[in-house]
Amino acid sequence: MPLKFFADQYFACKNCGKCCGIWEVPLTQEEKERIEKLSIPGIDFSKNKIFSKNKKHKSLYVINKKNRCCIFLGADKLCLIHKHHGEQLKPLTCRIYPFDIINWDDDVTSATLRYDCPAVCSQSGKKICSFGTDISALAKELYKKRKFADARYNRKLKPKLSNLRIIAEAYKNFLLDTRFRPTIRIFAAAKLIEFHSRPENSVDVLEAGSFFSRDAMELVKRSIKDLEFILSEPAPLNLHEKMIFRFLVGGFIRSDEEYAMKILPFARLSRVKEILKFSLGSGSLGKLCAQLPETSGIDPLEAVKGMKWDEDALDIYWNYIGSRLESLHFCGFPCLGLTFEEGMQHLIISYPVLASISALSARADKRGNITKDDVSKALIIIDHTFSRSQLFAIGYVKRMTAILCTEGTLASLLKPLP
Repeated sequence: MPLKFFADQYFACKNCGKCCGIWEVPLTQEEKERIEKLSIPGIDFSKNKIFSKNKKHKSLYVINKKNRCCIFLGADKLCLIHKHHGEQLKPLTCRIYPFDIINWDDDVTSATLRYDCPAVCSQSGKKICSFGTDISALAKELYKKRKFADARYNRKLKPKLSNLRIIAEAYKNFLLDTRFRPTIRIFAAAKLIEFHSRPENSVDVLEAGSFFSRDAMELVKRSIKDLEFILSEPAPLNLHEKMIFRFLVGGFIRSDEEYAMKILPFARLSRVKEILKFSLGSGSLGKLCAQLPETSGIDPLEAVKGMKWDEDALDIYWNYIGSRLESLHFCGFPCLGLTFEEGMQHLIISYPVLASISALSARADKRGNITKDDVSKALIIIDHTFSRSQLFAIGYVKRMTAILCTEGTLASLLKPLP
């Protein structure tokens, strides 16, 4: 199958152990039986319960935890299966990470690196193209285990996947074009989505060809002055819009896995309380995600105002955007079943969300500047939920995202950003 990926991605495992932490590791009956035949120091399959039935998928199993980590994770942060028997005997789920590999209905395979892996966000190591043979081999294994992916433009339009890729390429071209400042690029993407949502422009989507990228870029260039004018003095957000934005920020950062590990119901009730507080403007990042600092009393909408951005602070974010658009992993089967329109709105709103999280972290550290490290930490959190949190597939949450992408609301969110 042809293989599509954004070339400017890097990875070299740092043995941090994050992927062996509280996340579930699903495996098949065959994988379970294969591992049970291995001799692994410190693991007694006859005396200890190593595997449990997967609660969501009855035909699968999960590896049990010890001290909230995979039972096969050694004290040196190395996988005991890998260490004593080689990588090929690990479950497919483990061998894939941090790659996200999708086989599509049109016989194309796409791959991205997962930016919730700290080693990927560090942008060091080997380029993704160096893993081409491994990706193809893993894609063949996945071919036998799950359905092929597909995507729609919106609920009414279903162009060919080749057309969707042309459209995504057009967005990538101007979103990564550094001739325009970041807020203009994001705002232009929202306006282009709005333009093609009109029935009279549906033919552009259905018959997207080489003209689409050229026309999109010309439209962006012609609109720069108008977009700058709108961004210069937008109407202030109303209370409803502020609460929606804070709620979505909370949705991006909250760690569902941490709470899934807690048995007592009051732990979940406590989180509901913290989400409500955050939505009202008085909560803390640290209460929703243990990887982020205590930010009580700092409003996410106010945190970005007056902040300075280091010159290279956003480089990793645009790399992330390029990876999603090149692979089409922001819609369809790879991303919660969202349509292309919904997925683009999801991507668009990730920019002010990331900016707020980065600014809150900087202010918690009593700094007036946002660094590449701030953005990387925020992106690690955001990417984990971006295509995996079922919250964003709920109808009313998708409507919230659409509201934040409307002209006046988005302009107000973008105004204080670079």
